[in-house]
Amino acid sequence: MIYSEIVRPRYADLGQEGKLSCAAVLEILETTGGHHADQAGDPLVRETGSGAVWVLAEWRAHFLRSAGSQDSFRASTWLAADSPASMSLRGYLLTDMDGNELARAEARCVLVDMNTGRLVRVDKTRFDAYLPENKPSFDTPYERLFAPDQYDTEISVRVRKSDMDFNGHVHNTRYLSLASELCPELLWAGGQAAELRVVYKKPVKDCTAVTIRKKNQANGCMLSVFDQDTLCALVLMSYA
Repeated sequence: MIYSEIVRPRYADLGQEGKLSCAAVLEILETTGGHHADQAGDPLVRETGSGAVWVLAEWRAHFLRSAGSQDSFRASTWLAADSPASMSLRGYLLTDMDGNELARAEARCVLVDMNTGRLVRVDKTRFDAYLPENKPSFDTPYERLFAPDQYDTEISVRVRKSDMDFNGHVHNTRYLSLASELCPELLWAGGQAAELRVVYKKPVKDCTAVTIRKKNQANGCMLSVFDQDTLCALVLMSYA
């Protein structure tokens, strides 16, 4: 089943150019996915604070053009039928009201037991409740990302309490906000097509600051988010 809803940007989502940023687009898509989960009887937020919950492991997104405050658009999401047993592949599509594509994305999500912190196999009953679709988000396979051996520059960025989510660690889109302090390109406002990959290695939990390290590339940049010596996330931003 493809779940869709009509969305209007919040003013808080708009950057200095009056357009949606990468993080804002991902937050809109994530919210749409949460509403789909609610409809499937599998809410992302559990009142008990226990049991197995979905945790994002990776984002892959392709941005064609952004939207402004006056725009309405359609956000659609689905679970891919060919998801492996160890995770779910959630596809997303953002279009304007005429059906023109603005962005597409895929999120790799794993189930984690909140009591033990261990991965849980995705059971068939839970998965089938989403009525999965035979609809790939991308035609090209994933390429594994590796942290660079050397970086061009680095800075320390403070982690605020408002960066934390209901799972007790930094929210997935906040990594982009933190990394944008060193790489303003992550504030993308639709000037040209862009592709984004974010791989979450280790959650940022109990720290007051992270180190952002940047490696410039021919068509973008690679950033690594460290909590002291622990690699927590890789962010790759590239332009067509």
